[in-house]
Parts: sequence; structure tokens; C-alpha cells
Amino acid sequence: MARQHHWLSRSLSILLILIGLNAQAAEKKLLDKIIVIVNDGIIVQSELNKAIEKLTREYLAKKQPLPDETALRKQALDKLILKSIELQQAKKMGLKVTAVHIDQLLEKLAAQNKVTLDQLRQAIKAEGIDFQAFRKELGESYLISQLEQNVIQSRIQINEQDIDEEVKKIRHERNKNSKYRLHHFLLQSKSGDMDKLMQAAAHIRKQLQQGSTLQQVKQQLDNDISLQDKDLGYLAADSLPDIFLDNIQGLVQGEICQPIKTPNGVHLLKVVSRESGARIVIPQLHARHILLKTGPLRDDRQTLKEITALRQKLRTGADFAELAKKFSQDPGSAINGGDLGWFGPGKMVKAFEDQLLKLEPGEISEPFKSQFGWHIVQLLGKRKKDITDEKIREAAKARLIQQKLAVESKNWKNKIRQEAYIEYR
Repeated sequence: MARQHHWLSRSLSILLILIGLNAQAAEKKLLDKIIVIVNDGIIVQSELNKAIEKLTREYLAKKQPLPDETALRKQALDKLILKSIELQQAKKMGLKVTAVHIDQLLEKLAAQNKVTLDQLRQAIKAEGIDFQAFRKELGESYLISQLEQNVIQSRIQINEQDIDEEVKKIRHERNKNSKYRLHHFLLQSKSGDMDKLMQAAAHIRKQLQQGSTLQQVKQQLDNDISLQDKDLGYLAADSLPDIFLDNIQGLVQGEICQPIKTPNGVHLLKVVSRESGARIVIPQLHARHILLKTGPLRDDRQTLKEITALRQKLRTGADFAELAKKFSQDPGSAINGGDLGWFGPGKMVKAFEDQLLKLEPGEISEPFKSQFGWHIVQLLGKRKKDITDEKIREAAKARLIQQKLAVESKNWKNKIRQEAYIEYR
């Protein structure tokens, strides 16, 4: 009975969809055959025709061979069905996109392609694409991306251990572009006693690290153990056995790795020197400032007058930090005497950075204006900071998110399709 009620309810919904079409649209639908009913929506032949045309253009643009007509039709129809389901899901969640929002998306698209909005419009029309249809498609794509972000990304959980493992993989990939000059030590035992060899290797490593000569170390070995050594010269990381590469990663010049046990003996590797992949080093500045904002009670001219007076106090020996705590209207830094800490390029607005680049450490600027108000800034220091490890960790996290996003997206799309009511006509 429940199944019958569901079927009647579904049929009634479909009937209401068809009845609800206005007279002009209804006349068009008589000529535009309905080919699929998807939940509370429909897909008509003209939509499929356009989808096939679009898919064909995508194949040609990528210079990929076109599937046969049946396969191409199925691909296009599957995309339309999924799109219909997702747009209906977005509507249920209350997600909307306005004409103003679509205008903003178009402006952003034009900026990314370094063209004006009018040039973008002309380029779209030159491709034989109706501009209003393009606007509609852009809005729908945005809605679907918002839906997937809300639903799918909330399911993605990444812990620190996952990131640590991915960091190791990225470092391993980077290290394959490195070159190492290695000194190799091989310990072997006539009796084949591996435990004894490992203990001897650990002792030799310690002695060498503490400055003992190789000759001194050899004199301490008993007759059962032999020690061979060789300068291997420079070797590309990808030419080294994985077991060697794994053990020397992270070592600095002069360090010796932990003993490596293999069937033919125990190995020690000393990093004589290393030519690693490019490091990411950025310039950083350390500064503090005083900010005075304009407002209903203090116009621009009055604000400039007051901050100029503060600059004069600094000239006569006033303490910058004390003035910042008392007068600065930047709540984030005032409590710390105006200290902004260390920051890299692009972290501050252009007017602020431009002033700092004119200063030497210890110098204080004249009053200047930014979008936030009037400032006085003092440059406290300059440095170069290696942010390679930070960037590797960011890349590791981003890679994990993309991997999990692909899996979750596929699973979720399969699920909503399986749960949807789909009727082919």
C-alpha cells in the first residue's frame, strides 16, 4: 500500500509539473519531446541536443576521439540527469544565485582571461553559444559547486597523521631531484652474526660522529668483523636504492645514518654534501604601527592633524609602544604596542608595504593613508625565511583533500542518482 501511495504521489507530482507550465511553454513542449522525468523535473529533447553539441565541442577542444553516437548520447544524458538531481537538491537546501551574483562571476571570469566583459561576451557568441544560455549555465554550475562544497567537503576528515604520511611522500618526491655525495661503510661478519654486526655498526657510527678516525675505529673491531669504506661520489637520489634514500632523508652535511641491515651485511652512509631541490625562501618584515581612523566625529583633515602630532612626539623621544597602546585604533595590534610581528609579501595592503620598503630597520615613516585610515609605521627588522616545510605541509593537505574529495564526490553522486526517481520516456 505504501508503494502504491508513493507511486500515486509521484504521478501526481509529475502531472502538476506538466499542468503548471504556462501556455507558451506548453505549446513549445508539444514540439519538444520529454525524454526523461527526474524526480520533480523533466529533460526535453532540445536540452539533450544542446548537451550533445557541448560534449562534442569538449572532445574536439581536447583533441580526443569522439565516441560513437549511442555512447555520446548516453554520456550527455547521464550528465543532464545528474545535473537535474543536483539542482533540485540545491533548491531544497535553499541555495540561490542572483543575477547580480552571475554578473560578478562573469567579471571574475573575464579578469582571469585578461579580457573586458564585452570582449568575453563577444568571444562566447563567436563560439556559437547564446550568451543568456551561458549565463544560465554559469549560475547553475555555481549552485552545484556550492551544493557539493556544503555536502561533500563536510564529510572529509583529515588528521595530522594522514598529513604527516603525505609530507613524507612529497619529500621523497622532492629528494629524487637531489644529489648526494656519500661515503659508504659496509660491515660484514665471517660468522654471520647480524646482531653482533648491528651493535658494532652502532658503535662505529657513534665513534665517527664524535671525531674518531677510520683507522682508530678499525683497530677496535675483532677478527670476526670486516669494515670496507668507499667514497661513492655524487649520486642522483633516484639512482639510490630506496632503503638507502629513506635512511639519509633529513640528514645534514656530515651526519651518518642509522645502521641499515641487508642480506650482505650492515651499511652506514655518511652525507659528505648534498645538492637538494630548490628551497622556498621569502623576504619578511617586522613592523609596528599606529592607526587613526576617520569617522563621524573626526574627518580626514582632523585625523591627519592628530596623527601628525603623534609623529612629532616620536621625534622628541616618545615611546612608540606606549603611544600605540594609548592611541592606535587597530585592536589587533594596539594591545601589543602596535607590533604586527613578521609577515611576508602581500600580507599587508599596498600603501602599507610601499611605505615599509622605503625604510631601514629602526626608521619611522611620515603619516600616510590607506583604506583603513592614517598610519605611522616603524620598520623593526628584515629577514629571509625558509618556508619550504610549511609549503610542503600545505601541499600535502591540499593533495589529501583532492584525493578524498574525488572519492566522496563519486560516492555521493552515485547515491543521489540511485535514490532518484528516473523515468525514461
